[in-house]
Amino acid sequence: MISEDVKKTKEEMGMKFIEKNKVVIGTALLAIIVIFSSYLLKSIKNTEKADPTIISESTLIEAINISELSTAKYKYKGIAENYKNDKKTKVQCYIYYEAEVKAGIDMGQVHFSIDHDNKIVIPSLPEIKITVNTIDEKTLDFMPGKIDVELKTILSECKEDAEKEASRSTELLNTAQENVQSIIEALTYPLLEQDGYKIVWEDTSDNE
Repeated sequence: MISEDVKKTKEEMGMKFIEKNKVVIGTALLAIIVIFSSYLLKSIKNTEKADPTIISESTLIEAINISELSTAKYKYKGIAENYKNDKKTKVQCYIYYEAEVKAGIDMGQVHFSIDHDNKIVIPSLPEIKITVNTIDEKTLDFMPGKIDVELKTILSECKEDAEKEASRSTELLNTAQENVQSIIEALTYPLLEQDGYKIVWEDTSDNE
């Protein structure tokens, strides 16, 4: 049956998608760390001349002042379904596509709790957002054959499928979460280190 073959193919694509993009995420993070290293050296020199900074939530938020942080940007290959009816019970055609997908957070929604007695900072992060930037129209392929449907509808179905499949990848989301934590630690390090503060992350595994 074609539906079983498509299901198997989607599962195989999902595995390749995870393995491939762990490398891409790592490369992006490495680039950020290199940039941060230059920033850190400059910050250490300036700290000697500047007045001590009071550690507060507002100063920490200012340190991570990025409207949106994309911790992963990658290519995803998938197969979407086009249905004959609104109830989505009868598949009319399967659509192969390639998309550019991003995983990240809104840095404006990051908050900090500060324990001044123990010099501990506990960040609170929003959920990782999955967004599909573009569907490559040149990659579209139809099984068993092309259908008479508007391109806008086809692209919408492919986008919905990519977001759904990416959001199901716990390994992808966990990797993106780890990258977010590393970047926030890097951005706040010059501010926290001078006064002996450190970041502690809450264990959210029990809530998953």
